Amino acid sequence: MDDGSKAMCCFCGEYGVIGSDDFLSLLVDLPHGATQQLWAHGECLRRVVHPSVPMLPPGDE
Repeated sequence: MDDGSKAMCCFCGEYGVIGSDDFLSLLVDLPHGATQQLWAHGECLRRVVHPSVPMLPPGDE
């Protein structure tokens, strides 16, 4: 996809630019070997993940 491609955040429903620093691709493993790619703003993901789940702070990849 080009730099201007957008996708919808699976948490807030707003669009984000694919490839931007804080718009993440999430790959979900489904039954029978299937997968689905979802997109999320980093802030939205941090908001919904339980605080006890370790996550890297932004910029610490």
